Amino acid sequence: MRQIIENIIALSEEYQRKSAIHKDEHGIEGAVSLGSQKLDQYLKATQFLSSKMKVYLAELSERQLRNLETLIYFGRGDEDDLVWLHAHLKSVSPTREDVVRTIIEKIPALSRYLQSALSSAHRLGMDIDNLLE
Repeated sequence: MRQIIENIIALSEEYQRKSAIHKDEHGIEGAVSLGSQKLDQYLKATQFLSSKMKVYLAELSERQLRNLETLIYFGRGDEDDLVWLHAHLKSVSPTREDVVRTIIEKIPALSRYLQSALSSAHRLGMDIDNLLE
């Protein structure tokens, strides 16, 4: 699980760096109206970045995806009880596609959430490789 987390952190950081470059290239700062050409160009440019994450996530087992999702929300600070959080997330994200979608939606913040989760797990003496299920 640790290697998966490190890979996701790297992809999230790459997304952040390249997204910032695309914002500059396409003049996306502050408010931009929906449907504007600048916004459309920016979204097309960043779509590749999220596709890269989707390809990586597709390689993971459902168990790995669900554990990753739980660690993301744990790192975000939503809940300290991982068993409860894991069960709750399974109830609100019943399909693999739901889990992937919720992870993809958080790409810009994934590195921060997962670094926080790793730090908290270390502080609490948790073994993230054998955390859930």
